[in-house]
Amino acid sequence: MTEQQLLPDVAESVREIRDSTGLSEVQATAIAIQELERAERDAHQGRPTTSTGWAQLTAPSHRTKSSHRSFAPQLNAPRWEPPRPQRSSPSACTLCNGFGFYKEAVPFGHPHFAKLFPCACKLAEMSAKDDRILATLAEELAKYRRCRLSNFGLKRQIRETLEWNGMVLSVEEQRESLICAHAQAAAYVESPHGWLYLYGPVGSGKTRLAAAIANEAALRGMRVTYTSAPGLMAYLKAGIDDKLTPLAKRREALQRVPVLVIDDLGTEQVTEFNMAEMAHLINERYNNERATVFTCNHWFDTLPERGADRIAEVALPICVAAKSYRRLPKAERDADLKLLEGDPYDRGEGE
Repeated sequence: MTEQQLLPDVAESVREIRDSTGLSEVQATAIAIQELERAERDAHQGRPTTSTGWAQLTAPSHRTKSSHRSFAPQLNAPRWEPPRPQRSSPSACTLCNGFGFYKEAVPFGHPHFAKLFPCACKLAEMSAKDDRILATLAEELAKYRRCRLSNFGLKRQIRETLEWNGMVLSVEEQRESLICAHAQAAAYVESPHGWLYLYGPVGSGKTRLAAAIANEAALRGMRVTYTSAPGLMAYLKAGIDDKLTPLAKRREALQRVPVLVIDDLGTEQVTEFNMAEMAHLINERYNNERATVFTCNHWFDTLPERGADRIAEVALPICVAAKSYRRLPKAERDADLKLLEGDPYDRGEGE
């Protein structure tokens, strides 16, 4: 058999095997070449042509290679076919072989025996989906994108005593409160774990400090979501009628994000939906030990009991007690802003 005859025969057999069995082109080509080589060996040895049985994979079963060839014209002429597009199969993960989960090699009786764990490739895929789902919440942090621990405003003007929650705090005590809160926030962003509860009067700097924590953590490569409590509830409620990112997916993304900052806790409307969703989110992050930062104008005993109980158990309370920055005369605020590049208080922002 000449090379000009061999090539058309191989191509013809490949097409027939692929169309009849659904095998890939590589597999069909291997079978077709084996068939032709076997036929050549049988012809040289004077034996009837045998078959490896690829036709048995086809339906109906009586259809064979020889019966197919009786219908095809045998042309002793060169034949050209256009190249067929090759389907590139994605490379499977070497750890889980593309399944997305794996089991640990532990003996029977071990707590992890027969337990499935998500692979790193699966976690990366889930994180990318969560980031897309939570993208709309990024607008809130954009207002405070220039907030950093370095420009928190430890030298801001404090000229009066502060009366708050039955306490009277001197200027020195207010300054000490800001310095300690800043130091604790700086220690937290180095390795965020556990919960922080920033509380203090309106305008003391809680929002700005929480935004600085979020920005600093993001700069260190952590996945962070920042939102106000009212904005969070509006975001979840919008998922009820959203088929693309329904409520369940929004909940799961908020539960899984490694660092979540919830500003102005307790200022959301008191409805059954809001109370249930906030309590559920707090409980899930508590169970999974996700880093979470809250800000609030009051001590946590003013919050609904279901969430307050978890916060009281695991959160580190940090008092940010200082006279409202917004109450300073504009000339004094402007003088301070020259020292604080990008300070958001010049736009009336920050708690």
